[in-house]
Amino acid sequence: MKKFLTFISLLFVLLLALVSCASKKPSEPVIIETTKTIKEVVKDTVFTVKADSSYYKAYVDCRDGKPIITNTQAKTGLNLKAPKVNLKNGLLQVECKIDSSAIAFKYLQKYITVEKPKIVFVPKVEYKEKPFRWYHKFLMWTGGIFLFLSAVGVFLKFTVKP
Repeated sequence: MKKFLTFISLLFVLLLALVSCASKKPSEPVIIETTKTIKEVVKDTVFTVKADSSYYKAYVDCRDGKPIITNTQAKTGLNLKAPKVNLKNGLLQVECKIDSSAIAFKYLQKYITVEKPKIVFVPKVEYKEKPFRWYHKFLMWTGGIFLFLSAVGVFLKFTVKP
């Protein structure tokens, strides 16, 4: 049982030593996903309608005690029609009509922005190796010697029997 535990611990130490010696891998590109942005804007607009006018010119005569309209002249405007005049029983009616025109207008404007995927390379960090200091070298040598002597001791313990 003792041999098995020693073997497992040695195997574990060797695996740790081998894993720590891995080489550096180059950085992989980062892919940014497609993003779609929709922005809706409601706008109110007021249109200015130009001034418009029409006129009606006529003479009112009196015949037999009743008023009569004579010598009429009418002029239309840009949008305004000529006035309609009606005279009945001494009552004068004037109608002025205009074609419909839109004054307020509301509309919806939609902005769609689509960004395509981009490949961005992360800049590679370059490591500059520094030389070891004297105490680092000393510690590495003493650790290596200790490891070697420990391995020889374990080997001799299991192979040489007293």
